Amino acid sequence: MALRIQSMGGCVIVAFPPEVDGVRAAEVDATLGERVWDRLPPTGLVLDLSPVQFIDSPGLAVIARACGRGQDRGVDVRIVAPTPTQRRLLDRMGVAHTAVYDTVPLAVLDSLGGRAPMEGGCGGARDSGGGGVQTSGPGAGEQGRTVPAPPGAAT
Repeated sequence: MALRIQSMGGCVIVAFPPEVDGVRAAEVDATLGERVWDRLPPTGLVLDLSPVQFIDSPGLAVIARACGRGQDRGVDVRIVAPTPTQRRLLDRMGVAHTAVYDTVPLAVLDSLGGRAPMEGGCGGARDSGGGGVQTSGPGAGEQGRTVPAPPGAAT
């Protein structure tokens, strides 16, 4: 199983594999422990679900545990691209407080407080028409909120 983990400006991005069944969920959980939680805690954790084509309840439980660990350790956890069904199930598992984003660049940008990451940038930020980047997350309301666009962001 290839769990892609990268760091961008103090934010750790974890791209989940296409299938997260019971066996793979245990592997993902162990890898998160070894490569994320057992090291110095990140300032933010982005869980990228965009590659996921199948995930069952053990896989969703891994996400819920990661969100709980983040909350316990003061690490902001963001989830990228869950399907409506995944989001509904995660909400029922008590993860409704976790910010959800359409793309990794938007999640990382918001994690860094609207600053572009130091390591090469995220690229792909969308301008909302007012010189900012449209995001969603806690406190953003249903319409999302606008944070100032970082210098050099694609607009």
